[in-house]
Amino acid sequence: MGAGDRVTVFDDSNEEWWKGRIGEKSGYFPANYIIRVRAGERVHKVIRSFVGNKEMGQITLKKDQIVVQKGEEVNGYIKVFTGRKVGMFPVNFLEEI
Repeated sequence: MGAGDRVTVFDDSNEEWWKGRIGEKSGYFPANYIIRVRAGERVHKVIRSFVGNKEMGQITLKKDQIVVQKGEEVNGYIKVFTGRKVGMFPVNFLEEI
């Protein structure tokens, strides 16, 4: 499993280990390795690292991280979710996947 892979989850009854499938392969994986994406949500890959200003509600992310968009663009930024953190991030540092 790699960054950006889409996993179909069969069983999330265990808090720590979920069972899912990528293509023809299925198996267990740590639940904290993925971000659950709901229908209609947009997924992005960070194409350039950015150090955010916490006081302005910005988030710090590194190149190649995967995030889920949680809001519309405002002044060149969108609200994104990493699975642990939420914050504003420059839209021109993201690529939709």
